[in-house]
Amino acid sequence: MLGRRLGLPLAQLLIGCSTMIAVHAARAQEAGDEVAPPARPVVAPSSGKALPPLADFVAAGRAKAPASEEADAVLELREVEKEQTILSVLPTFTATASYTRNQHEAVVEIPTSATTSERVVVSPHDQLDAVLRLDITLLDMRAFYRIGAADARLEAAALTASSTKRDVERAVTVAYWQRVGAEAVERSAINAVSVAEENRKVVVARVEANVGSDLDVERATASVDRAKQLLAEAVLARSIAARKLKSLTGLDASGTAPPLTADVAAAPPLSTYDGKEAGVPLVRASALEIRAAEIAETASWMTLVPRIFGTVQERFSNATGFSGEVAVWSVGVTAEWRVDPALIGAARVEGASRRVTEARHVRITQDAKDAIEDAWLEVQMRREAAVAARSEQAAADKAASVARTQYLANKASQIDVIVADRDAVQAEVRRIEADANLELARANLRLATTPAEEP
Repeated sequence: MLGRRLGLPLAQLLIGCSTMIAVHAARAQEAGDEVAPPARPVVAPSSGKALPPLADFVAAGRAKAPASEEADAVLELREVEKEQTILSVLPTFTATASYTRNQHEAVVEIPTSATTSERVVVSPHDQLDAVLRLDITLLDMRAFYRIGAADARLEAAALTASSTKRDVERAVTVAYWQRVGAEAVERSAINAVSVAEENRKVVVARVEANVGSDLDVERATASVDRAKQLLAEAVLARSIAARKLKSLTGLDASGTAPPLTADVAAAPPLSTYDGKEAGVPLVRASALEIRAAEIAETASWMTLVPRIFGTVQERFSNATGFSGEVAVWSVGVTAEWRVDPALIGAARVEGASRRVTEARHVRITQDAKDAIEDAWLEVQMRREAAVAARSEQAAADKAASVARTQYLANKASQIDVIVADRDAVQAEVRRIEADANLELARANLRLATTPAEEP
């Protein structure tokens, strides 16, 4: 119920104030004094700024809520992981340089003719070396499959972020209608205070006419103070709801809320939403997690496939050897095949992880389907409650009007008028509750059935 959501003892406020008013009115009638009944006051609308619409709060919440920021951070992490996986298969360049001091210089005299020779330094005292190396992955099936798995995880993270922001939107929507409902309840509490104050004026007038006691005035004053205390609780409830809304969105929620009047049109048939669960962000994300798990399992088995990579190298050295060349290049291709029982175990672990992911997807899909049906049923129930509350309020307002008319014609007592006014106020509050609950139910149904945005 809205009253419990807002932390406001609304029933106590209405019944307590109205009952005390009725008691004093009955005392007045017993004394034989005819007094005019206090009419239900109308609270003037605030002249301050208006409360921003729900769409503004939702947009701010999706962008600024801590949960949204966390989801965006996780998405950024998955993007970086994908980049790292791609970078792992790109060519790598290595440059090394070294200096070596040799104890002995290795020199060879190579005859060039019958009388001459060439002195070749094989290993000088001060040896300088530099190597430029380029390693290129030609075939690495495991790495290539890991890129596919990272891509699927990135898409799943985007959908998970969408689901998280949808949860934020749901929380913002609840807080918004709590805020609107709290202000509507506050208006009703102000009405109750006004009725108590009018009753006190009646009691004071009777005392001044020597047909009442000072105790009656004290009781009437206590009734006003009690009503003001409960009004303060209503103001507190509105402030708490506004603060919660601001915490979720960062927007100021202190403006005047619009009137709370829900749409009581019937919801579409439940069959309209058949299959909608497949488009829910969390369901789509779990499906992508299955794809990522399948690719990761395949990647684990691909470790048994030989890895082929090429090497291009350029070496610079003053230890030229017999070639006499300072710079020498080389090109090579290497095939590496590793058979390790631990790799087979790792692949089986990935397979078990895939089966867990598949089972989780089935559960998430069923939960989404159940959530849609529950939301639809709640809309139906809340709609019936809103229609009934409207009928009750209309009847109570009419009864209050009839009671006043009959009182002026001396056909009804003052207590009849006061009780009718009390019932009208209570009916108005129940209508506020019903409308707020209906708006929340419709919002939940919309969020439960809206497909995810494309990542």
